Amino acid sequence: MGPAANARIHGFTVTGGGGYNWIYSRRAGGGCYVEGGELVISNCLFTQNNVTPPLSAGGAIALHGAVAMLEHCSFVENFAKEDGGAGEFLQSDVHIEDCTFVRNRIGFPGGLDGTADGGAIYSVDTNLFIERCIFADHETKTDWYLPYFSFGGGICAWDGYLEVMDSRFVNGLATHGGAIWASGAAGSINRTVFAQNRAIGTANEYHLIFPGEGGAVSWVSSSGNVNVTNSTFVDNLAHYHIDSRAGDGAAILIGAEGFCGNNSIVENVGGPAVAIASRTVRWGYQLFHGNADGEYSRYGFIQPVDVMGVPEFVDPEERDYRITSGSKALDVGHPDVVDLDGTRSDIGAHAIDQRYPVHAYISRSDSVLELGETEEWSVTVDNILPESVVEEIRICLEKDGRQIRTVRRSLRLGPGQVWRGIVRFLVPAELGQGTLTVSVLLGSGWEEEWRGHLVAATGGPGSESSKTEVQGYPLSPIRCVRPADAEQVSPM
Repeated sequence: MGPAANARIHGFTVTGGGGYNWIYSRRAGGGCYVEGGELVISNCLFTQNNVTPPLSAGGAIALHGAVAMLEHCSFVENFAKEDGGAGEFLQSDVHIEDCTFVRNRIGFPGGLDGTADGGAIYSVDTNLFIERCIFADHETKTDWYLPYFSFGGGICAWDGYLEVMDSRFVNGLATHGGAIWASGAAGSINRTVFAQNRAIGTANEYHLIFPGEGGAVSWVSSSGNVNVTNSTFVDNLAHYHIDSRAGDGAAILIGAEGFCGNNSIVENVGGPAVAIASRTVRWGYQLFHGNADGEYSRYGFIQPVDVMGVPEFVDPEERDYRITSGSKALDVGHPDVVDLDGTRSDIGAHAIDQRYPVHAYISRSDSVLELGETEEWSVTVDNILPESVVEEIRICLEKDGRQIRTVRRSLRLGPGQVWRGIVRFLVPAELGQGTLTVSVLLGSGWEEEWRGHLVAATGGPGSESSKTEVQGYPLSPIRCVRPADAEQVSPM
């Protein structure tokens, strides 16, 4: 597509594309190639597009010199040989909101620069803004015995500006920056969850060993200020691929001028959890718990304002890393940062809204529901008050806005008590495919909802095609109707 003046693409499924041969036999944009102009892409599915020549990038989409908005789109199982399994953005201005990126990958490294970068997104000299997005199961390297490096399992950003907010990165893989790698770019990461990402190192052609760096985030340099704040890092890893020797920055490696703080850093493995790689970095107000190889390395050291303690996540097995009222992260963040409820900031990606005496959370990591099967969700009810309460709970299930079941019960909670239970529901096959919403409403005013996708049971008619349509939603983007998160920014 040439210069696109105010073009819009809405509601398409784009699949089987092979890209556009744009320069020096380099193919880009498996499903969509845009050069110049302005473009909005909404409610589209890009899946199984491939750009396979040795020099190729942007398995699903390539934006060169464009201004673009991508919203409510899914990028699933796209492939590029060199950079950007889902997207390549060069000298562009790109806003991405409410999108999912799942199982996009890059193949054999060794293109123009000898690396394979950006399992989902490869960005060069671009202003890239990402909000409320999910990145899951991305890879940037396929043969760990080859002497090549890879940068950014989810996102690789060279120069420009990168801002990530209210998102989550799960199970990304690279040699440097299992989820995000950035160099020369200013920007920020805020209110974002990083879980089970891996930076697995390799050796070069001279057999020099380079263990992985930045299990989740590696931001090595910048042209301006960089803030990595109010985020949660759980079970990320950095090591060498053969003998598992520790890397550095099991959760974070930061060498860019700015502030790294108000983060919850829990159970990361493979070298100290946070590598402070420059004297220009300021850090502190971080919660540490269960990191196998210590807290800081290089220029970093424990600050008096750091916290050692259990974060008390709502349901880590379901990847629900919100915190309950017993958390050591409560009200101990930077004093100049105030949560939405007016209290001192909590540490991590999620804050507790203390305007509500009782909270209820519904958790399930898998958002695909099979018709005719019994499905279950975990429910957590948290009394944040120092006295006992009796709370009325109503759980509603709706299919495409039509109520199909309601459960009510009364629950007595002691002072500061957290109650946990399971909700099970046999999904009638006659419901048909669509969206299932599970809502929890408390008499004291709190509301919470979860949404999933109803598909035919495995082996049933249309099961494979229906599963393909929802593969872009591997993790439910947990949403509170009354959000507990403030517009937190770094005060530094």
